[in-house]
Amino acid sequence: LEPGVKEIAQVAATIGRDFDRSLLLRITPRGEDEIDAALQRLAEAEIVLPATANAGTRRFRHALIQEIAYQSLLLARRRHFHGLIADAMESHYPQIVEQQPELIAQNFTASETPERAIDYWRAAGERAQARAAYAEAIAHTQAGVRLTQDLAFTDHERAERILPLLLIRGHAEFGLGERRAIATYQAAAELAQAEKLKSHLVEAALWLQVSEAFLEGVAVGSPPLLEAALAEVGDDETVDRCRLLSRLATTLHARGEVGRASELGRQAAVLARRLDDRPSLIEALSCELFQVGGRPLSKARFAERRHTLDEINQLIESLSVSLPDCVARGATGARCLTAWLEIGDLQGFDAELERYGAAVQSDPTLTVRWVAGGAQVMRAILVGDFALAERKAEESSQLAESAEATLSAGVYGMQMFTIRREQGRLGEVAPLVKRFVDENPEDKAWRPGLMLIASDLGFEAQARRSLAAMAEDNFELPSDSKHLVILSYIAEVAARLGDDSEAAAIYARLAPFADQAITVPTFTLCCGSAARYLGLLADRLGDFSRAEAYFEQALAMNESMSAWPWLAHARHDYAQMLTRRSRRGDLARAMRLTGDALATARELGMSALIQRIGNSASVRLVN
Repeated sequence: LEPGVKEIAQVAATIGRDFDRSLLLRITPRGEDEIDAALQRLAEAEIVLPATANAGTRRFRHALIQEIAYQSLLLARRRHFHGLIADAMESHYPQIVEQQPELIAQNFTASETPERAIDYWRAAGERAQARAAYAEAIAHTQAGVRLTQDLAFTDHERAERILPLLLIRGHAEFGLGERRAIATYQAAAELAQAEKLKSHLVEAALWLQVSEAFLEGVAVGSPPLLEAALAEVGDDETVDRCRLLSRLATTLHARGEVGRASELGRQAAVLARRLDDRPSLIEALSCELFQVGGRPLSKARFAERRHTLDEINQLIESLSVSLPDCVARGATGARCLTAWLEIGDLQGFDAELERYGAAVQSDPTLTVRWVAGGAQVMRAILVGDFALAERKAEESSQLAESAEATLSAGVYGMQMFTIRREQGRLGEVAPLVKRFVDENPEDKAWRPGLMLIASDLGFEAQARRSLAAMAEDNFELPSDSKHLVILSYIAEVAARLGDDSEAAAIYARLAPFADQAITVPTFTLCCGSAARYLGLLADRLGDFSRAEAYFEQALAMNESMSAWPWLAHARHDYAQMLTRRSRRGDLARAMRLTGDALATARELGMSALIQRIGNSASVRLVN
């Protein structure tokens, strides 16, 4: 090729395999006629394909040809042309600035002024994040991070440039359900703290809390950083302070520090209303819901709970769809789902689940989709569709396996434990639960579950020893969201095998929860009315009148919320109590309750209950 034609090919190759004639005109000193003649010559030589319908765009016939032309340029000339290309795109092509900032970033990175690429890598990461192109967002931000680390900045200047990139990368990692998001946010928060960059510290601490909650299920690094960020923002009435208060309240609730958590949540709600900041108000109102299952809620407060849930949903509906808003929808929606069931309102739960499903459409974050799947399992178990529950649990578990959320194992385990127990297949999961207990001796939630398995499978001596050991510790249990379901496990064993003192001790702890349903937040399990378990304990203690009242209460709640398996259990337990009491009319009522319980158990495939009914005193009397 003639030297002038060769130079045009080299410059075009610097633009890329596809290049635009108008851009070529802007970055070469040659005239329009000369450039057109060179393009014609390149087409004749079959180096560049002829112009198609879009006369402004050409393409090198093969990527290898474009690469050879590019590599034939001296490095200094390449850098020069990359700078010209980036300048031209920045000044004359607003659609590229808006839609393809990574092209400008790539050219500035290869130019004589690579520092100008950093903002464009950030913009490219933000745009990919907004499109849920998480892998792409990670690649763009990582390119910016590497560039920032290689350039000669002071520590403070480098921190100012690298922190926005780290935060976007963390968002993308979280969107993929990758646990490295926790390390990314932790690193960003520590860097921001060291360099006194307050706004970045706030954002990193807030997102660290979210990622730990979803991916680990326990807050480790976020509490001290939330505290540090609060100290940095001071007492001024700002949105940052409001959100930090809410997240810290949520974290403290999860750790069982209810007193301080409630006060911080109250402060956050007051401040959010004063600032008219809806995302902050959503978080402030919902942080109390994190304690669902761990704190008593009387029926007198059910209306207050409904009002709070309605207000939260009205606020969520008023939000535009952006990443922080989607996180608010996801985290808050997960808490609201269980909060409806705790007060026995299946209709409210179903409406919430429908809203949550809509949120999943706008936020394909893996963790949010996993929560939606877990909620579907929760509902299927509640109404006794165990085949659907198992299928959805497997789907949810497989989805979680594509991420790195350690919380998912506990959710799946508790759901499958409940399904297998109702199917009379506890023997299949007993070894897994025992191994989990052995590998996690500090986790007190599973030990009562193992005791319940032993009791169900007939290992009564082992169950009694476990119950006695818990009684020696004064039934000390974590004050977290699993508190109530753990009490229900112990209550069943105490009513079946315990002595009066053990039954009385559990009765005293469970009584404040009488009005609510047994739930495991935020999307795990609902086991019907807590009153059923109090009925069992009152029966064990010989207080038949109180047992009758509790069983009636359990029947009413379980039927109203379509909790058919738990309604069948309550009917059978009630029948047992009536048979033992044996007053006038008790046996006839026991017969009806037993028949109804047996019909439901057969319909739902509740093999364990069918066997228990077959062995019960009420059936023997009926026969």
